[in-house]
Amino acid sequence: MVMEGLTFLQVTGVDINQWLEPIAELRLRIFRDFPYLYEGSFDDEKDYLQTYTQCPDALAILLLNKRRVVGVSTGLPMMAETEDFTRPFTDAGKDISRLFYGGESLLNPEFRGQGVYRHFIEKREQYARQLGMRQLTFCAVDRASDHPLRPQEYVPLDTVWRKFGYQIQPQFKASYWWRDTNHTQASLHTLTYWLKTL
Repeated sequence: MVMEGLTFLQVTGVDINQWLEPIAELRLRIFRDFPYLYEGSFDDEKDYLQTYTQCPDALAILLLNKRRVVGVSTGLPMMAETEDFTRPFTDAGKDISRLFYGGESLLNPEFRGQGVYRHFIEKREQYARQLGMRQLTFCAVDRASDHPLRPQEYVPLDTVWRKFGYQIQPQFKASYWWRDTNHTQASLHTLTYWLKTL
């Protein structure tokens, strides 16, 4: 698919490996912004992304401007995720065998507002259905509304996610360590899940 000179490329499993570096670069750049404020490293990113390259059913939808990755949406069956992400569901006794986990949907600011996010969401859901998944979930970091680094113009994506049929699940929260851009040491962050029945 081509949109105003942009090309989408869908890769799975071990084929994601050849795109690890540009995906890591994009994650590091976009997640530095509020609300994640993530101060990561390439080593951390490559370790994180190994989960995807080791799962045959993992997905990465890339948006390319020529050969440059300017957007990505990822996902994989929740059964293949690490315990950090599966624990909220397994601790609650939920069957995760038909649950698909959406890792992230990231896009450089200059390419937003062109329908790319919708394409990411729809193609990820289509792929999950093809695998026989019944539900799709993702999580988003919890930040206080009065956080000192919250930009004045910041608008949460809650309305967008609800528009696509996702509902917040406050009973399911993940915990993950990372260092914020304004901190010198890592701290524990909570992330709340959103869920949609496919």
